[in-house]
Amino acid sequence: MKDGNTTISAETLRDVEHKQKFIKSMSRKMILETKIQKLSKSIFYLVLAATIVYSVHHYIMYDHFFHIHII
Repeated sequence: MKDGNTTISAETLRDVEHKQKFIKSMSRKMILETKIQKLSKSIFYLVLAATIVYSVHHYIMYDHFFHIHII
C-alpha cells in the first residue's frame, strides 16, 4: 500500500490486523471476567444477607442464635 511517501508492506498490515484481533479478543475476555466477578460478588452478598436475616429470625423466634446440645 502506498500513500504519498509512506509505504506499508503486506506483512506489516497482517501484523496490525493480528494485533487488532488479539486486542479485541482480550477485551472480550476481560469484560466477561469482570461480569463473572460482579456476579460472584452479588451472589456472595446475597448469601450473606440471607444468613443474617435467617439468624435474626431464628433469634427472634427461639431466643438464641445457634442450637447447642450438650449430651
